[in-house]
Amino acid sequence: MRFPMLLSILMAAAVGACGQSLTHEMTGTGGTGGPELGTGGSGTGGSPSCRGQLCGASCVDTTVDSNNCGLCGHACAAGQSCSNGSCVAQLLGCRMSEPAATSEIATFTVDGGIAPLFGLYSFGASPQPIYTVADSRVNITDTIQIGASSYYQGFGIYFDGEASGSDCLDASSYTGVSFSLSGSLTGAGCSMEFAILDSEHLQSMVDPRGAGPVGSYAPQLEIPSETLTATPVTIRVPFTGIGAPAGGSPPIPIDQHKLVGVQWWMSTPLVSDGEALECVWNINLSNVSFYN
Repeated sequence: MRFPMLLSILMAAAVGACGQSLTHEMTGTGGTGGPELGTGGSGTGGSPSCRGQLCGASCVDTTVDSNNCGLCGHACAAGQSCSNGSCVAQLLGCRMSEPAATSEIATFTVDGGIAPLFGLYSFGASPQPIYTVADSRVNITDTIQIGASSYYQGFGIYFDGEASGSDCLDASSYTGVSFSLSGSLTGAGCSMEFAILDSEHLQSMVDPRGAGPVGSYAPQLEIPSETLTATPVTIRVPFTGIGAPAGGSPPIPIDQHKLVGVQWWMSTPLVSDGEALECVWNINLSNVSFYN
């Protein structure tokens, strides 16, 4: 089963067998760093003044401008960026990776129950799964009509080390991720998977924290439908070893030093499989956390 790649958080995207990708949509106010173009003295004698360096008619900061790195007209090559006036290999992946403040990821209490800078999202072909938070859990419902190709519909929790979305989370002091699960998945051939998302399995071209190549997707763990019952069951998923998510592209283990989120999703069989015409998902999640 191929894992759906990240493309836009809280936005839907129709997907086929390759799935889709999700990135953050952030809003906020930026700083005023970089060269400033100001006005000269008052009166008609005033003229613009550049606090950086004038390259032709443009005011630039040659310490960070990749088209004018170190001096005007000196452009960095593809795959390089300008740092302190020199062209260096462009960094991919997390700008930094900070330890989790607590083991808690999401308790789904009345205030949302999520740690600072964590967030919830759904993804998949329209209509996307619907999720509601109440009674210290999140309920996720979805119905997919099976079409000419496989579909992925899901729910996730993203991790941010800081608000710009360029940092990862270092959970190396923990063994894995734990969550309580109940509910149902009906439809012959329909399946449910879980993934722990890390920088190494995230496409660098669609997320600033990604260090993976085009086509990257995370290792995954199938959750059998018989696991889903009316009574919550606690599931512990280690980062590595027996019981850990498997596969993925590139085919390397999860890097628990550089986590970016977790996802649960439902996938459908093909009509040509002679199976059900729809998959129906109704699950409850609670007590999502790291564990030792």
